[in-house]
Parts: sequence; structure tokens; C-alpha cells
Amino acid sequence: MQKSGFNNFCLLIVACIFTNTVNSQTHDEKMLKDIYNSSLTNSKCYDWLDFLSNKIGSRLSGSVGAGKAVNYTREQLENLGLDRVFLQEVIVPKWVRGTKEVAYILNKNKKIEIPICALGGSIATSKMD
Repeated sequence: MQKSGFNNFCLLIVACIFTNTVNSQTHDEKMLKDIYNSSLTNSKCYDWLDFLSNKIGSRLSGSVGAGKAVNYTREQLENLGLDRVFLQEVIVPKWVRGTKEVAYILNKNKKIEIPICALGGSIATSKMD
């Protein structure tokens, strides 16, 4: 009988812990859903995204647009009244467009130009003498 009572007690403890965990998860899920809904309907996130996309434009790493986006974001965070807003120095790769290259095919002394394209990560063409 004593062993059965102990088993029932352990079962009761496990049930209480499980119930608290389920209630806590339900409360947390509701809280997160409320934050999510509020941020989409009562915030400035779409205005910020619109400004970044349509006023600042492209923001390739190391570009003028990227610098403008960083400064704009810092200003917006400061306007929210956060305790501390700071920028951290980072080193980012910067891509610079080279001179336009052309390609052509020689066919019986006739030059036929063809369009060419290289995507990111392509190696540079060596200089021709």
C-alpha cells in the first residue's frame, strides 16, 4: 500500500509540473502572438521598410546606400528612446564595378558581339598586354 501511495504522489507531482508547463506555454504563446500582431498593425515597421527600400534604395555592403541605411536605423532607434544605441566598427567586403567588358565571336572576318554576364564570386579576367 505504501508503494502505491508513493506512486500516486509521484504521478500527482508530474501532472502538476506538466499542467504548469502547458499553462506557461499557452501564456507565452499568447504573449508572443500579441507582440507579433501589435508590431505588424501598430508600429512603424512598414514605414521603416518603405523608407529603406524606396528612399535609400540598394544597400550593397560597403556602399553609400549601406552607410545611409545604418545611419537611418541608428536615428530611428534613438528616436524610440532606447537606453543605448551605438554603432560597432566592422569590416565588410566592398564590391566595385570594373570597366564594362565585351565579348565577340570572329566568324569569317565578321565580328559578332554577344552579351556576357558574370555573377558574384567570379574571378577577375587578367589584364591583356
